Amino acid sequence: MFAVNSSMNSILAGCNMFFVIYAINVLQVTKFQWAIVMAFMFLSSAIPTILAGWRMDIAGRKHFYLLSFLLYLPAMVIFLRANFALLLVSFFLFGLGQMLQNTSYNSILGDLTPRELRGKVIGCGQFFMYIGQAFAQLLVAALYTYVAPELPFILLAAAVIPLSTIALMKVHEPSTRQV
Repeated sequence: MFAVNSSMNSILAGCNMFFVIYAINVLQVTKFQWAIVMAFMFLSSAIPTILAGWRMDIAGRKHFYLLSFLLYLPAMVIFLRANFALLLVSFFLFGLGQMLQNTSYNSILGDLTPRELRGKVIGCGQFFMYIGQAFAQLLVAALYTYVAPELPFILLAAAVIPLSTIALMKVHEPSTRQV
């Protein structure tokens, strides 16, 4: 679970800085329109957060974890050729995916980790994830600058398939949750 989540978060971190550059330079949206897209993403993700967390407690976390990854695929496909209206749709899906990924991952991690070890587990996970994100920033910058501006977003969409497949096969919710 850690490897899958760190891989996805590294790719996401690499792409995050280039979303705005691509949107303004390639898709030709204004800076103010981009601000609206980002505000819309955060507001539209905030509303279902409580419902998703409540539902995860009832239905299980793994389904939401897998759904989070699958939402990135249409979000990136739409993003590549979006106008302002389609950017709203793309980043609604993207924001929803991020919210579900973070909520379900942290919930599963809490379920699996005894209380007295949670700080160590989270700290170690963050350490390795930040190292992966640093390398992803450089890789994405090179792909965007020297190969094709679309490539980082295509890579993100393509990563969904193997990472969600690994999560499907290897991530299991515990029969008894840690308190």
